[in-house]
Amino acid sequence: MLGVGVTLADPGDELAACRSTLKGTPQITIRADRWVRIAVPKFDSDEGPATITAFSTMPQRKNGLLVTNGKVVKLSVDAGCTWNTVYRSAGLQPPAPGYTSDVVTQVVEPSDTAAWLTTYDDVHGVPHPHVYVGGGIGVDGQPTFNQNDVGLPTYGTPVSLVVPFPGLGEAYLLVDELPDATAASTDAARHLYVTREPNPPQSGAVAARPWGQIALPSGFPRVQGMARESANKLWIWSGRQYAWATIDSSSSSATQWHTGTAAGTIATIDVDSSGTVNVIEQTANGGVLAQPNGQGTLVSRLKLPITPTAFAHGTYQNVYAVSGAKGTFGYDHLRHQWVNITPRGGPSFHTMTMAAATTSRVVLGMASDALWRWDTYTNETFIPPPPPPPANGKKPTLPHSDLTKPVLTPTKQVVTLAPGAVGKVPVTLLVPPDPTPLDVYFLVDTTASMGPAILGLQRSVLTLSQHIRSQLGTNACFGVGGVKDFEPTSSYVFQTFLPVSPCDNSPNLDQVQAA
Repeated sequence: MLGVGVTLADPGDELAACRSTLKGTPQITIRADRWVRIAVPKFDSDEGPATITAFSTMPQRKNGLLVTNGKVVKLSVDAGCTWNTVYRSAGLQPPAPGYTSDVVTQVVEPSDTAAWLTTYDDVHGVPHPHVYVGGGIGVDGQPTFNQNDVGLPTYGTPVSLVVPFPGLGEAYLLVDELPDATAASTDAARHLYVTREPNPPQSGAVAARPWGQIALPSGFPRVQGMARESANKLWIWSGRQYAWATIDSSSSSATQWHTGTAAGTIATIDVDSSGTVNVIEQTANGGVLAQPNGQGTLVSRLKLPITPTAFAHGTYQNVYAVSGAKGTFGYDHLRHQWVNITPRGGPSFHTMTMAAATTSRVVLGMASDALWRWDTYTNETFIPPPPPPPANGKKPTLPHSDLTKPVLTPTKQVVTLAPGAVGKVPVTLLVPPDPTPLDVYFLVDTTASMGPAILGLQRSVLTLSQHIRSQLGTNACFGVGGVKDFEPTSSYVFQTFLPVSPCDNSPNLDQVQAA
């Protein structure tokens, strides 16, 4: 058996060359506890305060970050070493006393080149909500942002924005909505809105996508948050109450709300990469990760090590990170245990995500004066892999021979024997050394969570095979197969895509690559 793996370099290696400083202080601090502190970027004197109020990561591009201080939005494509301003509020210099425009509240990147912003204008303390959709993020030239407010209420503050990948389908907005400013009551009510791309897409100039209000379930308390499970399917929560519904794609109405009650106060609802809904609860016995069954009833799946304030998931199943007042922890899906990764002397986090870096996934937590980054180990684990077996210090050597054909000695000899006698003549047969034939079979776990490992093997299989072939010639033959979980929907449990025999003897191993 030949095991092929990847060893992760020390955390922050890709940032070690960063020489960016701010007021003489390094922009990047690589710490001994595996955390990397990414300081607040430099804001010019007219760009607002030196703080971070919201951030977002690119879903696929490695090391892509967006942050805002509420006035401008800055982009980094090198994990926070350098920053560029991609959006400037029109209200950097208020045009009139008592008026401030475009206070940025949320930043969402549904794709690597698109960003959505929520903002509000403030007129003597009365907010007016706005949404901007930007394109060309992280590419040459200055990104463009278009306002998309049609159908939004006149008064209110954007609270939460959900835009699924790749940002071309529906989007959801939660607004603290105020009544008319001339009305006697100014009590805020929280309302939910949805917008969709025209279907079929429009040609020519793209018109604003109108927002439509979604009627909430009768008697449901003030909505605290929302999460999208799949196309047009939305979850909301408030206190211990939760509800889910499929939103009619031709209108803004919910087909039917289903409601339930959790065992504890819901901190957040998270939908991971496999589409699994995770409800994070704060119960009398501590934090709990619960998941809905087929009827929508919550079933406790995993006890959390702390009372949670922030939660994030990885790309592998059962990879989680959680933070609270008593620290930050990661769930190691191979060892099935929580690992304390709390930064020494650092903060706990109210906002977290997991994102792509050059060599691994990383945990990112937000503090007002910095982003904090923790690099996972191979396969998104929080415990280092076991060390390889110790070497014996001896380098193996291959036998050498100058023979090119078999040789029999003696080549000629006359033997004379008397009648009935027996004689013995020593004979030696020499042949050129022939390498031991080797069959190599690449057996790959092809379940969805193995995507990163499969991509790594695709990139390295030719190099591995050619290296073996360079030592053994055509005595090395290769096969490829796949294995899946046993499920009713599986197209196979085990399947050979390329048998070892007949041997692929093409120079570039075309059949191996194709398989």
